[in-house]
Amino acid sequence: MHAHSSRQWLRLAAAISACLSQDLMSASIAPPAQVFIASGALAESQVSFTWITNDTRDDEESCKLVAAVEVRKASGGSAVTEDRQLTASPECLRYTFTASRRTYGNYTSGRIHRVRLSGLSPYTRYRYRVQGDPPDLVRAFKTLPRSSPPTRGYPLSFGVTGDLGQSQDSRATLKDLQKKSGQYSLILHPGDMSYADTNSVRWDSYGEMVEPLASKLQWMVCPGNHEIEADHYTGDVFKAYEARFAMPAARPAEVAPSTDLVGCEHPFPVPLHPYLDCTPSAFTGRYNW
Repeated sequence: MHAHSSRQWLRLAAAISACLSQDLMSASIAPPAQVFIASGALAESQVSFTWITNDTRDDEESCKLVAAVEVRKASGGSAVTEDRQLTASPECLRYTFTASRRTYGNYTSGRIHRVRLSGLSPYTRYRYRVQGDPPDLVRAFKTLPRSSPPTRGYPLSFGVTGDLGQSQDSRATLKDLQKKSGQYSLILHPGDMSYADTNSVRWDSYGEMVEPLASKLQWMVCPGNHEIEADHYTGDVFKAYEARFAMPAARPAEVAPSTDLVGCEHPFPVPLHPYLDCTPSAFTGRYNW
């Protein structure tokens, strides 16, 4: 084989190898779903991004590849450069939940990806893409105003919804909030969110339902009794809530007083049923909230 021909083959082989590597890398990035953002403890400069994929891997190396977010100032330009140092903290997790066999059985979540970003500028609009987003998709959010003077951005307006569930009324509520979203800095959702009540796939449908709003306004939540959801075999509570949401918190959600919920059968509290509640009500008199 002539040297000229050899070089051509080498260049072709290199090109094929590069294409294959790119295809393999693209194939390893699952499309994101249930994207939502939340403020951190320092709300003016910290935002967390959470999304779920069908990625079956659980190793740390792949997490470095898939738990990534690109953030740019909405005014344009390249990736964000700030006067202060930006810090990104990625993590990946997955959780399992077991309901009674007579109700919903076993559930394993998709891979939950989360990136906590610190060092953003207060009261600033950003565009962002999470890993796996198509190139033409543009998401956006705005950081909250500085909490200490001198500042701008006040008075602060926010939307509030509670006991949302997943009904036609729920969708009407979200539609109304979406219409007014330009007036709000964040959404507060104080408990009783998905009404999954141990039917864990309803957490996924809830995430999909709220994504259009929760991916552009900080979606700030706290648990209600419908987030307790005791695991049938372990009695562990708030598993879905603690895995899916990254809220500033002094301590994890808990039921007080501590009660053994192993073997719970009924997914939600109904008066006079003979089974132990997996989602005990605040009104049963058995719990001191």
